[in-house]
Amino acid sequence: LPSHFEDGIQVVIKHTQLEQLLPNADLVITGEGKIDFQTFYGKTPMGIAKCAKQFDVPVIFIGGSIEVDIDQFEELADEYKIMSIPGLLFFKDGERKEDLFGFRIVRDIEEKVKKIKGE
Repeated sequence: LPSHFEDGIQVVIKHTQLEQLLPNADLVITGEGKIDFQTFYGKTPMGIAKCAKQFDVPVIFIGGSIEVDIDQFEELADEYKIMSIPGLLFFKDGERKEDLFGFRIVRDIEEKVKKIKGE
């Protein structure tokens, strides 16, 4: 059988008709289980971000875990307006109890820890 190679993200963009939807979009939300340095080199979220950029639509990446130092990807961060918002998730006995997002002072973190510990 005759066959040909297609880039995976191009198949996704074509199948979802993303380019037809983006002109009317205000925002795109995409993600994957783990956002890491590989995300910026050909994985689906980056392909979606590149496509959305053509239509000047902002993109939010959501990841189950994030292992990226955005300072290591300064050019990509500038080009795609990627920002990092630090987040702390507090667990006790395997259950998520509290969250803190954004830059915080140490006192805020200490208060959350004391609250979880029951102090």
